[in-house]
Amino acid sequence: MKTNASPYEIKFSLFNSPKGIQETNPTTTLSLNEFNEYIYHDDCVKLTIPVRSCTPEEYPGLKSKLPFFTPNGVFSKRGKENIKEFNATLLPIDIDKVGINKAVVLRNYLGRMDGCIYASVSPSLKGVKALFLLSEALPWDTYTQVLKQNQYTIEEGLGLDCFDVHVDTAQWSRGSCMYLAYDEYKFNLNPRFYRDWETDRKSTRLNSRSPAMISYAVFCLKKK
Repeated sequence: MKTNASPYEIKFSLFNSPKGIQETNPTTTLSLNEFNEYIYHDDCVKLTIPVRSCTPEEYPGLKSKLPFFTPNGVFSKRGKENIKEFNATLLPIDIDKVGINKAVVLRNYLGRMDGCIYASVSPSLKGVKALFLLSEALPWDTYTQVLKQNQYTIEEGLGLDCFDVHVDTAQWSRGSCMYLAYDEYKFNLNPRFYRDWETDRKSTRLNSRSPAMISYAVFCLKKK
């Protein structure tokens, strides 16, 4: 398994076929630049329009046909055992059931933060999906456990406590997928951290609004 750390190394498996979410074989591999371009692609836009204008009864079926990708990296086939490249410094964030108004506010808020690569309103228009770059690599074998142990530290670090919302920890299951839908999303190919914890940690307490601080919390406070 290859480990991807920098934004220029990060890649995803994209799944887009008539089978929808039932598809197990990736369509292609996307770099961050290609990921950004794909969201504007006709396939993504055309599949998004019906999802955003359908009835509640139609929604599950139409959503299931949307393209999706694997934030964890590149896979030969769906399933954690089939990983080929691991995006070790990428933190996926999924927030559900907050309503369209709060979702837009959260997207704009997260999208402006240092360390945020991508922030978008979810296909349902009731949640937010985001990707953050960490300053230290996550471990693959204990990936889910480490993130779940630090859920509240991560939420506080991103300022989600101010909005009274929580992340959906199901997104932290290894090999999990994330739906893609066209949105006026926020994308940053060259994210930077608020500060370097390794150089500041003797003189600075944990900054609860810095994504760079999140990686310190994940690896130093509760790492087991």
